[in-house]
Amino acid sequence: MSKIRKIKQKNIKSKLRNSIIAILIVLTIVSIWLIPPMLKLIEARGENARLKKELVACEKSNKDLKKLIANLKTDEYIEVEARKKLGYIKQGEVAYTVIQKRTKEKEKKQVEEPNLWEKTVTYFKGIF
Repeated sequence: MSKIRKIKQKNIKSKLRNSIIAILIVLTIVSIWLIPPMLKLIEARGENARLKKELVACEKSNKDLKKLIANLKTDEYIEVEARKKLGYIKQGEVAYTVIQKRTKEKEKKQVEEPNLWEKTVTYFKGIF
């Protein structure tokens, strides 16, 4: 009787081991089959999030540019730019140009600093 029990126990252990191996093989195959698409899905979601942020930034930039374009078309803006860049004045106005006075220190620095040609000549004199 004990031999029959041992044989039955071996058969049960053998069947259990074979079942576990079969389950592991199936799980491995399923994993190999499912992992690449899951990785692509995760990557696509990350790309989607990045593109959404970029879209929001582009929409904000577009909105700001539309405001700037609307401002550029106004007469006030054109007048201000004409005054700044072209020096235009209205009738009856007097234009003044402010000239900065040079200090002696600035003049000394400009005089003391040799130009490129002088630096080159000095360099080659030092070599020979």
